[in-house]
Amino acid sequence: MGDPGGIGPEIVVKALHSAEIRDICTPVVIGDSSVIKAALRLLKSPLTVRVIKTPKDSKPSKGTIEVVHVIPPTPTLEKGGLITAGKRGKGKKLPQKLLTGTGQQQKAAAPVSVT
Repeated sequence: MGDPGGIGPEIVVKALHSAEIRDICTPVVIGDSSVIKAALRLLKSPLTVRVIKTPKDSKPSKGTIEVVHVIPPTPTLEKGGLITAGKRGKGKKLPQKLLTGTGQQQKAAAPVSVT
């Protein structure tokens, strides 16, 4: 969904208003569903959120954004208030099972990012 504190959620919501996007793919957002709901309210969008467990559970319908609800770990604060990805600047990898719901590698038809 992009940067939850930036413009990512609003861009996702605006893109998923487009019939052109839904005609070429089955969009599933991976991220914090409350952030997508806040973006919907901010943009006064008529779309609603449907939380699903894995992308395989997707049953797209007009007017709905499907979200695999994932809350990223809270970043740690170092001296001076700088946000880091974890100890010594090394981020944590998310388990493959979380990303695909199966534990097996799957191909994506478009770029995928997890924040």
